[in-house]
Amino acid sequence: MKSLMKKVFAAAAAIATVFGLAATTVATANAADNATLTVSTADAKFAGKTVNAYKMFSATVSSDGKAVSHTLTDEWKPFFKDSTASGLNGATDANVNDKANEYVSKLQGEDLVAFATKASNWAQNKANNITADATTKVSDGATDDNYTATFTNLDYGYYVVAVPGATLANTGKQYATLVSVDSTNANANIKGALPTVDKKVQVNGNGADTADAKIGDTLTFTLTSTIPDMSAYDTYTFNFKDTLSKGLTYGDITSVTVEGVDAPLVKDTDYTVTTTPAAAGNTLLTVGMTDFKNKQQTNAGKKITVTYTATLNENAVVGGAGNVNSATIQYSNDPSSTGTGESEPDKVRVFTYGFTVDKYTGDNYNDAATRLAGAEFTLTAKGDTSAIKFVQVNAGSATEDAVY
Repeated sequence: MKSLMKKVFAAAAAIATVFGLAATTVATANAADNATLTVSTADAKFAGKTVNAYKMFSATVSSDGKAVSHTLTDEWKPFFKDSTASGLNGATDANVNDKANEYVSKLQGEDLVAFATKASNWAQNKANNITADATTKVSDGATDDNYTATFTNLDYGYYVVAVPGATLANTGKQYATLVSVDSTNANANIKGALPTVDKKVQVNGNGADTADAKIGDTLTFTLTSTIPDMSAYDTYTFNFKDTLSKGLTYGDITSVTVEGVDAPLVKDTDYTVTTTPAAAGNTLLTVGMTDFKNKQQTNAGKKITVTYTATLNENAVVGGAGNVNSATIQYSNDPSSTGTGESEPDKVRVFTYGFTVDKYTGDNYNDAATRLAGAEFTLTAKGDTSAIKFVQVNAGSATEDAVY
């Protein structure tokens, strides 16, 4: 018994060290459980989001608070007995508690991050029938640049903390966390991201946020996102949604590609394309991924890019704020339901300009100058020898005139 308790302490102490918590000696009896866990994040995208806490280990804390030991909960035993899920080999009904304690205590760095990710995904997968022990929401406003979610009246234990839908890793590859709640107040940080999209218009072969064009010009746009980790989901919705202003006429999808994959995705097999009228004469373009989890889970973390064309038409805004169009990602945001969220929109602007061409004779251009009927000339853009073509707009329709 003494040997086992030393072993349990070694595991608990190592876990505490890994997570920056004070290591203590072996527990004897629990103090009254009434703990508060405060989860913080600096990312405004998490404002108002749900946060779940799943108790992986229960904790026994001595009355003086100087000793703690952990016991694996029944709900998490299947996770550790499944080597594919947890990464732990050789766990059985008889030894799963000791092996789980020992296994978690040795995790550090990237291995620890990977484990937290696996545990979060497993807990959120509805097939595993795990219910969050506590649920709360991230504050809508920030205090000292942090958004917080507070759990109260928690039992002491070792918790997996996760935000449903936060399936994109940040640069540190961490979007789930593990925290030991073995005192009346504990703290943790949530890192990660939610799906986003980056929209660009192609100018001289490079992506840009703005472009100048003439009415009648065909422009190329790109929409780029990152394939999420969909491990927690049975199926996953992932759609590019692009709103084209009434000054742009949709052309065609030229490609949908995945970073590092030679063959482009195939229309009507890997994705679908729909266009529908939207408010104010706009057009909604939706590029919906088909069977996305099964086809793309192995590519999680890679970029996925949609490229399409559109033509600047006679309804384009001339000058001013230009022709604004924006894109979002619609994505699954809760493994336990079919609910979806939508990313922040990313916008580009296409500018076109009008000017007056007046043919006259004389040294002064004024109302008295003699206009020249039938004069012929050619206008070219600076540095270009190609003649500019003009569009004449009459009563809402446009015709391309001959080159003057």
